[in-house]
Amino acid sequence: MPFEDNLLRQIIDKQLIEMHFQPIVSVRKRKAAGVEALARFQHPASGEVLSPLAMFAQAAKQGLTVELDRLCRIKALQSFKTIALKNPDLLLFLNLDTSIIDQGVVGSGHLINAVDGLGIKPQNVVIEINEAKVSQCHALQRFIETYKGYGFLMALDDLGLGHSNLDRILHVKPNIIKLDRCLIQNLDQDYYKQEICEALVHLSRKIGAAVVAECVETMAEVTACLDLGIEMLQGYYFARPQKINNGLVEVPENQTAGAALLYKELKTEKTVRERLQWAICCTAIDRIIAEIEASEAGCFDAKLKTLIGKYPMLEYVYILDMKGRQVTETIGNQRKTAAGNKLFQPDCKGTDQSLKDYYLRIQAGWKRQTTEPYMSLATGNLCITNSTVFSAANGEQYILCTDFNPGFFKCNGKRESRERPCEQQE
Repeated sequence: MPFEDNLLRQIIDKQLIEMHFQPIVSVRKRKAAGVEALARFQHPASGEVLSPLAMFAQAAKQGLTVELDRLCRIKALQSFKTIALKNPDLLLFLNLDTSIIDQGVVGSGHLINAVDGLGIKPQNVVIEINEAKVSQCHALQRFIETYKGYGFLMALDDLGLGHSNLDRILHVKPNIIKLDRCLIQNLDQDYYKQEICEALVHLSRKIGAAVVAECVETMAEVTACLDLGIEMLQGYYFARPQKINNGLVEVPENQTAGAALLYKELKTEKTVRERLQWAICCTAIDRIIAEIEASEAGCFDAKLKTLIGKYPMLEYVYILDMKGRQVTETIGNQRKTAAGNKLFQPDCKGTDQSLKDYYLRIQAGWKRQTTEPYMSLATGNLCITNSTVFSAANGEQYILCTDFNPGFFKCNGKRESRERPCEQQE
C-alpha cells in the first residue's frame, strides 16, 4: 500500500510496534534455546498490520532508520525482560539493522545502556549481524569487538543469501551462524545444498560457533538438518512468531519430542553404521591380503583385478612399496568407476605417493590406518582410504591401499544416501 504522509513518524511517536517472538529450538535439550524478536507495525488509524520490510525501506528513505531500529530494539528488550524472569537461560536474538553503523552510531552506547537499564544480562542477548548492509567494515569490527567485550553474543545472519561470502565469517567471528532459508528449503531433496550445509557445519565446529537452521517448515527438512549435525532449528515446523503471554515460550511438545527422538535415532544409526563400516572394511582388506601375500610383486596387478569385483564397496585398490612409490596400476571397480571427467584420473604405476596422508601415517609407524573422508582425485567422489602393511612371498613389505565409497554404507542403511546427481558422476 502507498505510504501516507507522516505515517512512519506517527508509528514511531506513538510506539505502535508490537514484538512477536519465534522460538529457536534446541533438539538435544527438547526446548527453546532462544527466541528471535520480530517487529509487528500497526497502522495508527485502521490498526492494520504493516510489512516490516516496507517500514524499514521507508525509514531509509526518510532518514529514520536509526530511530526506528532503536525503538524496535527497546520494545524487544522490554518484552524480553518478562520472558527472561521465567526463562533465565533463554537467549534473545536481536536483529540489528547494520546499515546504521555507517551512520556513525558506533560508540553511542545506546544498546548496552538499554540492556543494563532493564537488568538483562548481555550474555543472554545475541546480536544478529547482516554484514552485507555495511560498507564501513572497520566500524563494524569496532562495534563487534566493543559489544563482545560487554558479553553479548554475535550471530552471522542469513548466511547463504545473495552474495554472501565466507569473508563475512572473518569479519564477524560469530558465536552463532544462521543458515538462510535459501539453503534450508527442500534441503532433503538437494545434494548440493546438503554438501554446502555439511561443510558449513564442519567449519562452524572448527571455529567454535553454533549453527541455527532458519525457516525449517517440514519434517523432511528437520530430518535433513539433524542428519547434517544441525540441532538448533527455527521455523514454522516448530512455531510461528508469537506474542508471549505471562513469559511462557510455547513450543508444541509433539514437534520437539518427535525431533528429539529422531535425533537419537540418527545418532544411534550413525554409530552402528560406522561400526559396521569398519568391520566390513577390515574383512575386505584382510581377505584381499590373504590372497595376495602369497604372490610375487609381478603378479599383484592380475590378483587385484580378479579380487576387486568381489567387494562392491571398493572403488580402487593399489599397492605401494615402503618408500611410497606405487608398484601397481590403480585398479578400479567396474561397478563403481566411470570414465569421462578429465579432471579426475587414477594414478598410474610408478607414481610417488609419499606425501599422501595414507602413506605418511604408515611411515610414522602405523601398520593400518584409515583417513577421514576426502574427495578422490581418481573419481571426484567422496572416499576414505585404508592403508595396511603386508608381506609378499619374497618377504618384502608393501602397503595395500583401498579406496572405499562411504555412500555404500549409507545406501545399505535405513535411509537413502546423499548421492551426487548421476549426470555429475559421468
